Amino acid sequence: MSGATNHTGLRALEPERERVFLAAIGEGVPFAAAARLAGIGERTVKLWLEIAAGKRSTWFDGSEVSAAARTEAERFGYAVAAARDRFEQEMVGSIRHAATTVNPKTGTYDWRAGLALLTHHPQYRGDWHEHREIEVHHTGEVSHAMQLASQLSDDELMAAYNALELPSAL
Repeated sequence: MSGATNHTGLRALEPERERVFLAAIGEGVPFAAAARLAGIGERTVKLWLEIAAGKRSTWFDGSEVSAAARTEAERFGYAVAAARDRFEQEMVGSIRHAATTVNPKTGTYDWRAGLALLTHHPQYRGDWHEHREIEVHHTGEVSHAMQLASQLSDDELMAAYNALELPSAL
């Protein structure tokens, strides 16, 4: 919806559109698809969330965001965060349930669900993820430039890479 403003000045945030958007987010639908379902531009949703987070103080047209609109954006930001948190809680609960409930078909617990939770959960993945390292041995000729590059630290290599002027097609 272009340019419509509700009573607080937050553009295009009508209650029904917000309800549809938040319901979709609460079901795990990504922001872009949730915005389309609600008939709101993804760019507009991102703007509202930037305003809510205090990262932006103007609309796309450069006009100042009013205090009422900022308050409404903050309320919207909290509602979006709550919808995402509820979805996450529900998904973690379903994984936990799968890991701790005997499957009637197999007669066993689904240990993979618990392992998936532990290996992907931000608080536990450091202890549970599978750490893999690859060691490569090269035989044959190595150019002088390769020998020099192999002696650089990761930071030095990144600095050298960032200093390159690469064609825009890359």
